[in-house]
Amino acid sequence: KGNGGTNVHIHKNSQVCGWFFLETPEGGAYPIYHDVRMNKQMVELDYVQGGELTNASSAVHFNNVVPGTVLFANSWMQHQLTPNNAQGQTKAVHFIISHKDKAPQCNT
Repeated sequence: KGNGGTNVHIHKNSQVCGWFFLETPEGGAYPIYHDVRMNKQMVELDYVQGGELTNASSAVHFNNVVPGTVLFANSWMQHQLTPNNAQGQTKAVHFIISHKDKAPQCNT
């Protein structure tokens, strides 16, 4: 109980990242995506996060994931996985998708 999770992070050198949830016990870990507007945290007023998303929302909590849920987002979007507060483990695959051009071929 109370284990796992990740710090807030991004993925460099990739375009898309995501989660594929395999096991999601009640009270288990879940992803949070944070507002990407630069320096918004410096000017935020006190705001009570509710269930409705508005322009003032500072994060989106996906606390309703079930096995089979797949989430995709831009890799530059700050995200994290909360600590697990369930007796069972949350099991998920966290992945990135990247595209890199092949090096030009020399024909000499």
